[in-house]
Amino acid sequence: EIQMEEVPVLNKIPVDFQERINQLHTAFTNKYETEPSFYARAPGRVNIIGEHVDYSGFSVLPMAIKRDTIIAIRLNDSEIVNISNVDNTYPDYSFNIDQYDIDNSIHAWYNYYLCGYKAIDMLNHPSMKGFDALVSGVVPIGSGLSSSSALVCASALGTMYANDLCLSKSELADRSQKCERFVGTLSGGMDQAISFLATKNCASRIYFNPIRTEPVTIPEGAVFYIANTMVTSNKYVTADDCYNMRVIECKTASKILAHKLGYDYHKIDILGDLKDIGNYSFDEVLEIIETNLHQDPYTYNEIVAILGETVEGLNESKEYHLYLRSLHVFLESKLVEQFHLECENYRNTQDNNPVTTLKRLGELMNQSHFSCKDNFHCSCPELDTITELCRQSGAYGSRLTGAGWGGCTVSLVPNDRVEEFEKVIKEYYMKEFPEFNESDVANAFFSSKAEMGAFVVLQED
Repeated sequence: EIQMEEVPVLNKIPVDFQERINQLHTAFTNKYETEPSFYARAPGRVNIIGEHVDYSGFSVLPMAIKRDTIIAIRLNDSEIVNISNVDNTYPDYSFNIDQYDIDNSIHAWYNYYLCGYKAIDMLNHPSMKGFDALVSGVVPIGSGLSSSSALVCASALGTMYANDLCLSKSELADRSQKCERFVGTLSGGMDQAISFLATKNCASRIYFNPIRTEPVTIPEGAVFYIANTMVTSNKYVTADDCYNMRVIECKTASKILAHKLGYDYHKIDILGDLKDIGNYSFDEVLEIIETNLHQDPYTYNEIVAILGETVEGLNESKEYHLYLRSLHVFLESKLVEQFHLECENYRNTQDNNPVTTLKRLGELMNQSHFSCKDNFHCSCPELDTITELCRQSGAYGSRLTGAGWGGCTVSLVPNDRVEEFEKVIKEYYMKEFPEFNESDVANAFFSSKAEMGAFVVLQED
């Protein structure tokens, strides 16, 4: 079923957000000398399991977190949009509603805002309106918690509401994802989907093509902790060798496997298509990979020789790890399925001792980390160190989250080990980062519940 719900428009600021929105109200009033009329808010997310599989068409299992981007907006009776950031390291930017350009040769914060604007502008609404906007973002940048998508989604939502338009959550997610690609990352759709479709107090299994979600209740008895390596992993900056390179490797693997199995590989673009076309189980596909791909990397010439032509994005000077990348995608997608099944089984058995289930969920998270590290090569020494320390300090499971190559880890920690766990991990930060004060540690290491998705809230009179 396609979900057609619309983003909630609230008349009252939810209690949890009052302080933040009041500060933003003051800052907006100081900046523009008038009150904002509404706020558009979109959360960051933590992916619990299912890394680097969304752009192959497979489902993922994230939850929204409290850290988010909120934009205060007021129409300004002109054809100009003025955007500003409460963090003044980001310069102000203004553009005409009919003439703007997303120049992805420069890495500028406002490009993400423009992507969200474009998501709505592409509807070709006859009379887009100018407005003043002030952005406040508290998702740590380059941390793997989706700061860029939170900004794109909040921008799209604010632009939609400012122009009296109405799109469903799914449509907003879909348009935001397509437009985020204008900054140059081949984003897979998870981040935008969870930002709009999240439900409070439960994780979401998100399926693609078309986007739809299913709530997933994690058994009580444990809490998720996020720990940041402080190694900035910027998808945009590292795209060519890391993120986008993986997208191209997965696409190429899908075409070679399709070709070897006798399908028309022009009709196959992602590994998900391959599983669908033959209606294979995960185990059957894993068998197909073992039989049809060699474990050493493929050269450009070898790929061209097999297919008789090149694949868009391939580079003659690079090597492509097709076996390892496709192995990860199918193993990881199977882990997502197992994780969801464990949660469902627990919910349906009315068993009141969640420990066995939680331990299994932790084990699946560990397996995911090791596949990211060994098959997908998207970990880094700091991620391996922190996840290992988390496991030793009582976590049932710990893994990198987000694209990897730095950024954050997510760990599932039993309630009765929380105190000891926090103590050990805080000590790690004080030792590794002697310059950190308590609030630096609190920004790098925190527990997180599943929060609500995007909303608009009107300025109270």
